[in-house]
Amino acid sequence: MVIVSIIVVLLIVTVGISIYIHTQEPEMMSINLYVQNKEIARTSDCGVTQKVTYQIPKTVAVADASLKVLFVGELSRYGVYKSVNVSNGIARVMLDSNMMPTGYPISALSSCENGHLMSVLNDTLTQYKNIQAVELYSPEGKIEF
Repeated sequence: MVIVSIIVVLLIVTVGISIYIHTQEPEMMSINLYVQNKEIARTSDCGVTQKVTYQIPKTVAVADASLKVLFVGELSRYGVYKSVNVSNGIARVMLDSNMMPTGYPISALSSCENGHLMSVLNDTLTQYKNIQAVELYSPEGKIEF
C-alpha cells in the first residue's frame, strides 16, 4: 500500500511539473523589421522602407527569426525562405527555389519588385552589427538581378 501511495504521489508531481513546463509562456523579445513604405511606393520609389517592431520568442538567431517573419508576410510572394548563413559580414539567404510561387524566376523581377525585395532584406539584415551585405540564393546557386 505504501509503495502504491508513493507511486501515485510521484505520478502527480511529475504530471504537475510537466503541465507547468508546457504552459509557461516563452520569453519574448522585440525585433525591428523594415517593410515597404506603401505610401511612397505607390507614387515613386518601391525600395523605400519603414521600421516596424515585432514581438517574437527570445532567440540569439535574430537574422533567421527576422527572415521567417518577413517571408511569411511581407516577402511571401517571392518564395519560401529556407535558411540564412552569415559569414565574413555577408548574409546568404537561401530560398527553396529560384522560382516565385507564380512560376516566374526571381531573377526576372521588375525593377520595382527587385527594389522592394532587396531593400527589405538589406535594411532588415544590415541593422545587425555582423552583417554588412546580403546575397540571395536558391538550390541552383546565387540569384542575380
